[in-house]
Amino acid sequence: FAFQSFDNERALGFFDVAASAAAVLGIEPSPELEFSIAEAQFRTGALARSRKQFQKVLSQTNDPILVAKTHSQVAKIYEANFNTEKAWTSLDRAFHAIGERPPTGSLISVLLAILAWFCWAILPSRGHKFDSTEEQTRLEVIGALHHQAARLAFQCAEPLRHLVATLTSLGVAERLGPSQALVLGYQRYAFLLMLLGMKSAGLRYLRRAEGLCNSLGDPVLKAYLLQLRCVLLAWAGDIKGAIRAGEQLLDECGHWRELSEY
Repeated sequence: FAFQSFDNERALGFFDVAASAAAVLGIEPSPELEFSIAEAQFRTGALARSRKQFQKVLSQTNDPILVAKTHSQVAKIYEANFNTEKAWTSLDRAFHAIGERPPTGSLISVLLAILAWFCWAILPSRGHKFDSTEEQTRLEVIGALHHQAARLAFQCAEPLRHLVATLTSLGVAERLGPSQALVLGYQRYAFLLMLLGMKSAGLRYLRRAEGLCNSLGDPVLKAYLLQLRCVLLAWAGDIKGAIRAGEQLLDECGHWRELSEY
């Protein structure tokens, strides 16, 4: 509960107790527990310890979903250290681990992304029932990886890679139905439309993302979306609206954001 509530210091204390109890009982901590410890360390800014812990997870498991999530977190650590080359290497490994083609700026990737976007626009999926939770989790991880790739591509000034990651993820997000992936998919699409100069369409998808986010009741996701709303409204020329969004973020959701973003 402490971990889910982002009370990371307390969560690390509980994790230490769990690890000590496992040692007394002669039980090897599960890779999932080691992953949670590493993520909590990352959240508290202990990047070197966190990366070492994630490497430990990779040595303990062959589960493709957990391997992909671990490489994704390692990529975030390299990104935080401004090592974008290694961040892309780790992120590509995450895509490969889960059997997905990583986004690139190549011509074939761009054409496939446009085709995927065209199929999404013409025949949008409204979610479906999954045969297993593993299938659903796999799609959720793929959506998260595309979101991470789009953000990293924007920071690295790689517009084609950003385009590919954004357009490819829309179909994946729609298949999941109302979810965090769909909220982020609409947000990324709104961001892309704004970059292309289509402000009205971008704001329309931003409102769609916000409506869906409110229905999900996820405070962390709401805080993240408010932060992006502030940026997008400023780009659209609505400075007063951007300031109001920033005030709402700080007053209502500031404690759900990272310290640097706050």
